[in-house]
Amino acid sequence: MTVLKSINDSLKTKRKLLLLILNITLVVFIILEIMLFSERSNIMSEEEFREHRLQLCNDGHLSARQCARVVQ
Repeated sequence: MTVLKSINDSLKTKRKLLLLILNITLVVFIILEIMLFSERSNIMSEEEFREHRLQLCNDGHLSARQCARVVQ
């Protein structure tokens, strides 16, 4: 308990700076995660997805029920 108290006392003056650095670091990692996710998942726009589904219907890869949802 005394070790934690001594650490807390020594960091009291730098608490705001540490919190700011932690938040900036967190934002940087979140941005990197989003960039990595979008690169890996190859996200399509809604129009691109609809065109892809329509192409699959025309090629006969989807059932009539699935194709009916694409046309709507």
